[in-house]
Order: sequence, then C-alpha cells, then structure tokens
Amino acid sequence: MASRFKVYGTKVGKSVVRKTAKGFKGSLIGGLTDAQNNLKILKKLVPEAFAAALLDQAVMIMDKSVPEAPILTGDLRRSAKVTAPKTSKQPEAGLSYNVPYALMQHETHKSKSKFLERPYNESLPSAPGRIADNVRKHMEKGTKLSSLKDKTYEDQV
Repeated sequence: MASRFKVYGTKVGKSVVRKTAKGFKGSLIGGLTDAQNNLKILKKLVPEAFAAALLDQAVMIMDKSVPEAPILTGDLRRSAKVTAPKTSKQPEAGLSYNVPYALMQHETHKSKSKFLERPYNESLPSAPGRIADNVRKHMEKGTKLSSLKDKTYEDQV
C-alpha cells in the first residue's frame, strides 16, 4: 500500500467518495474540480519543493566537506558557501570555496585533496531517495523558493 502524505494547500489525501450506512456517497464532478485545483497548486509546489530539496542535498555535502578541507589559517574552511537555487524552472545549488588557492588545495594537497569531490561522490548512491524524501517534506511544509537562503561557513575553523 502506498504511503499517504498531505500536500500544503491541497486536498491531496482526502477521499472524494466516502462510505455511509446506505452505501457510498460522493461527487465525481466535485472530485474532478478538486483534482484540477490540486494540479494547479502542485504545478507550483513541486518545482519549489525540488529546489529546496536540492539545497538540502548541497548543504549536506558541504557539511561533510568543510571538516575535510585542509586547515592552516582556517580561511579555506571559512570561505565555504552553498548558494541557494534562484529559480524553480532549472534549479541549481552552488557549492564553493572562495579563496584564490582553493582549487590548488583541492587538487594537490598531500593528505586532504578532493575534500569537496569525495563527499559529493559518497552522497550519489543515496541522493535520489534523500531528495525524494526532502521534496515530500518541503511539499508538506509549503516551502517557498523565496525562503531559501545561502549558507556560509564563516564560523568554521
């Protein structure tokens, strides 16, 4: 049996037909109207929920990456940033280290190279399921694209 979840602002999960003592009662026309209204709402909610889920995934990767980054002065770790999606049409979240030597450290450091690439690659097998769960969570909450914020790691050492 498929699990049910509520979707913010819709009647998803509510039955159109209900059982009564005399049999079943309901309105097919009312059900179609509800379905049309739900689809209109979902058309907006799903892309925004996906953008939010994508940001969650990027933050999770960066949270694992920052402790792996080399530390001498702490500037590299403090420069880490996750940029929130700006549009729901083609959402993308950015992960970056913003110091001039970040790329060199990432590629050539003796013991800590690939400090962003490794957490990214480790997250790939479970990413589709985690993103789907987060889309569901953000649809239930009604997360709006405008509420998504960049995350910085300025307090990291």
